[in-house]
Amino acid sequence: MSTPPSACIDVRHLSKRFTLNASRPRSFQSLFLDTLHGQRQRSKEALLALDDVSFGVFPGETVALIGQNGSGKSTCLKLLSRIIEPTEGRVRVNGRVSALLELGVGFHPELTGRENIFLYGAVLGVPRRELATRLDEIVAFAELERFLDMPVKFYSSGMYVRLGFATAVSVEPDILLIDEVLAVGDQSFQTKCLMRIQEMHDRGVTIVFVSHDLDMVASLCSRAIWFDHGRLAADGPADATIALYLTALKSRRLLHGSGRQGDDAFGPEDGTIAQPPRDGQANVTAGVAYRRTGTLTGRIYSVAFLNAESLPTQVLQTRGRYTLAIDYEARDRLAQPAFGFAIHRADGSHVTGADSSLSGVDIGPVLGPGQVLFQMPDLTLTSGDYVLSVVMHRADGQEIYDHQQYVHSFSVVGDRLQARGDGTMVLGGRWRHTAGASR
Repeated sequence: MSTPPSACIDVRHLSKRFTLNASRPRSFQSLFLDTLHGQRQRSKEALLALDDVSFGVFPGETVALIGQNGSGKSTCLKLLSRIIEPTEGRVRVNGRVSALLELGVGFHPELTGRENIFLYGAVLGVPRRELATRLDEIVAFAELERFLDMPVKFYSSGMYVRLGFATAVSVEPDILLIDEVLAVGDQSFQTKCLMRIQEMHDRGVTIVFVSHDLDMVASLCSRAIWFDHGRLAADGPADATIALYLTALKSRRLLHGSGRQGDDAFGPEDGTIAQPPRDGQANVTAGVAYRRTGTLTGRIYSVAFLNAESLPTQVLQTRGRYTLAIDYEARDRLAQPAFGFAIHRADGSHVTGADSSLSGVDIGPVLGPGQVLFQMPDLTLTSGDYVLSVVMHRADGQEIYDHQQYVHSFSVVGDRLQARGDGTMVLGGRWRHTAGASR
């Protein structure tokens, strides 16, 4: 599928190989001895960092590149910024590009912060006079007034980031490329940078950034591209791509981990079932193992969180609107059924829950299949991995029909600028301050 001509970044069948020496001489003496013995050529290994990647980015988009270390994200960003050349394929970029990549890239260590600002501008083709009018703004944003005339070789990593980001965003680029370097800065400066990125997005600047922070991706981006072992694994809406990525990570942990725990201790004799539900939702998170008990006169066969479009999702957003859907089947007529659920952290610690009987909801007699919905108009969970337990029981508590512990795993990502808090819940209150007032 070809990218429409309106794309400001057009990547077609992009591949990048790096040649690695399997064993490099450690010194001139080693090189001399190798030459003396005729060992001029050392064995080499080719590393395929990117493998036939194609995508387009359109004006005004904010796109995140996600994936594990070594998946090709940063290599792709360097190719977009033309720091390195592709082995195969092509990259077309239309517009002024400003890039903030590895620490120190674009800066000369012997030059001062002031001199490096003008050097960076010259590389981007920004006239010195134009950059001079923005110098005070750059320095104020970076908060480096005292260190502006110091050689940057004496800067800390955080100071590098401050100067680099302030300069990169000041040149009014059409396209801004950012690597994971923002993770180096302190929390207050990160927030300051995120607010500036949001302002640039609102002005229509195209932004592509690499990040391991899925909270940031979810709050800033409408789209994410997942790289896996040099290939493009998924490209789509940020929440959907994050869900695929997290699901793959969890599957790999399960594949290489210890697997299910504790199931052999249970059997049909004591009313438990070790197997997960037939739709395969049961999952194991570190520290917990799926377990099922009950008479099974009524049974739960599907559990899912639905988003605002009534689509199932395993990645929820703090402050989002969701519905927990529990599908069940009553084999016999059940006069007073009730349903409940509990949410746990990944280690099994209890967070919160609800039960229809405790809420005074009368579900009434049931027979055959049905569905119970629990609506959450404002999810208050903070970022993290969670696991869900569900139960179908008699309203008076005298009989457990189906109790499934740790049956469904899910993740929550928060808004970095608004919804991140301490603990596991976000409080819904608001701060108010009146100067000079006292109780």
